[in-house]
Amino acid sequence: MKKAGDEFHNFVATLEKMACENKYIKIESHKYVLDKTSGAKREHDILLHYDDGHQSFKVALECKDLKRPVGQPIVEGFSTKLKDTGIHKGVIVSSSGFCKTALLKAKQHNIECWSLQEATAFDWCLTKELKRFNHKLVSGYLQVVLKDNYEGEFSLFEENSAGDIEIDKEKNLKKFMRRLFNGIEKTMVEGIKSIKVNVKNVADFYCLSDEGKRLEIEGLVFTGKYKTDISHSPFVFHSYNDDSLDENKMQIATAIIEKKAGLQSQLLFKRNNKNIEIHLVVNKE
Repeated sequence: MKKAGDEFHNFVATLEKMACENKYIKIESHKYVLDKTSGAKREHDILLHYDDGHQSFKVALECKDLKRPVGQPIVEGFSTKLKDTGIHKGVIVSSSGFCKTALLKAKQHNIECWSLQEATAFDWCLTKELKRFNHKLVSGYLQVVLKDNYEGEFSLFEENSAGDIEIDKEKNLKKFMRRLFNGIEKTMVEGIKSIKVNVKNVADFYCLSDEGKRLEIEGLVFTGKYKTDISHSPFVFHSYNDDSLDENKMQIATAIIEKKAGLQSQLLFKRNNKNIEIHLVVNKE
């Protein structure tokens, strides 16, 4: 069952994993650490542990998805938790910014204050949505053209280093036609379109007659129809700022591209300084 703020927490964790691509850094979510004072286990939203064999330190991130700015009491409580659990550095990430008194108290305790807030748009992302073209094969037919005339029944085979494969109507013909379909250029217009393709590399195919005689192929022709649908995924823009230094850490544009089997796939564009990176992010819903 999802908790309030889980989506915000997961988004922050994703951004930190992309920013900390270092083999010596381990990032864990909902990490429990022993409280040295009480002996109880205390939860940190996100824990970054750096250990290169020579030095080791831990950074904890506290995620606050609130409707109002983070206040001084939250900073003081987090400061105490950091000390009691032996964490070297702390960061509070807020979806609604920070009160001035919270920023002053955070500076006193050497805690960084970051904001992750929605933005209207960015000048480097000129489109408001992501268009996804979905192509589905509706029908297909495979015609085999033999070099020599033959009136009897025959079977089609594809040569393979692991063993030749029979293209059988009952077993794998649909899969084979989908493979051919995936390799052709498709239209970017909605609707149903016809296709006719002469299969390349026919030398990789041959036929066998019912008597076991090998029959050479002159050509393979794949015909059929496919349907194109267009889905529209709006971009959501976020600005990731370091409120302690009053500077931008990164700008993010995300669009959901698929929801399937309890998983959500997002395309994420991240701009840091002048560089733009593209990531495919898959999370549980």
